[in-house]
Amino acid sequence: MSTINILVLFLISILASFFTNAIFRSVAKRNKILIDLPDKNRKFHKRPTPLTGGISILTGSIMAIFFAVSLNVIDLEYTAYNISILICSFLIVAVFLFDDGYGISPRLRLITQITTCGLLIILSKIYLLDMGNLLFYGNINLGEFGPAITIFCAVGIMNAFNMVDGINGLCSGLSAMVFVFLGIFYNGFIGTQLIFALGAIFGFLIFNLGIIGKKRWIFLGDSGSNLLGFLVAFALIAASQDPSFGLKPVTALWLVAIPLLDCLGLIIKRLNRGVGPFDADRDHLHHRFMDAGYSAKKTLLIIISIASLVSLFGVIIEKFVPEYISLILFGVFAGLFYYLSHLLKEGAFGIKVDKNVSVS
Repeated sequence: MSTINILVLFLISILASFFTNAIFRSVAKRNKILIDLPDKNRKFHKRPTPLTGGISILTGSIMAIFFAVSLNVIDLEYTAYNISILICSFLIVAVFLFDDGYGISPRLRLITQITTCGLLIILSKIYLLDMGNLLFYGNINLGEFGPAITIFCAVGIMNAFNMVDGINGLCSGLSAMVFVFLGIFYNGFIGTQLIFALGAIFGFLIFNLGIIGKKRWIFLGDSGSNLLGFLVAFALIAASQDPSFGLKPVTALWLVAIPLLDCLGLIIKRLNRGVGPFDADRDHLHHRFMDAGYSAKKTLLIIISIASLVSLFGVIIEKFVPEYISLILFGVFAGLFYYLSHLLKEGAFGIKVDKNVSVS
């Protein structure tokens, strides 16, 4: 695909996403539905804000595809992967949009995640099979356990991206970062899909980051964070199982290291406290930065920068060390992550701790 075509597709997807975000935001505000209200506890935004990011990103992507096809920029590809991604994305947005508006139980959330991931595997036949040489003695083939392990990994990533969605731009920014890394370092993986996803995210960020004013803010909501987590998970899974793209499964861990480790650490801590693994609290990495005196925007910049450097490190060592060494190094990084996160919470590094900092 030529550079001109790439730029045209990217611009079309940004404009389509901007349009759908504006429309759904207006509908939500006018009808007073799908609105997130500030509570002065964990939600520090100052005004009621629509939770329409998920449906806007999905419909914006679809609109962009049809625009691009009508302009003869691309041909519509009816592959099993494309169709299954679309079907499952609709299911995710539908269920979690209801969750945003009325709330559903953690059990139903988990069932929805497992069902959609399983459905995509059935329809597309894409799942983890070759895990690479992680245990010194050759490549691990998951065989008949592949689909189940794929569902476990995908659901884990979905929850990680859902749980990291605590400040504007973080979940969507981390998702965009993964897509950019796949596009740059792995032979332009997913081609037009990547471009449409990135454009839709950028169109959403115009509202989410208050670029056109905080009064026009939009949040991702659970529908958006679960959708992005789902797309990231299966982009990584698909790329890691196709030798033509060159992504090793262990490198995928580095690309989602920050949200994954943050999520895993929180679940372990909550279980140790005797509370549910998905009960809300203020112990996320972004909360620790803000409690240490950083604004939401500085926190966003710091975490995205750290995630990008960690991802770049994982991509670089992939070329020079065996997969089992990369896995060992990831374990070392995980320990360092939790140690430094603990120091940050305790007010180390000469940072003044301010528990009442605003994130608006």
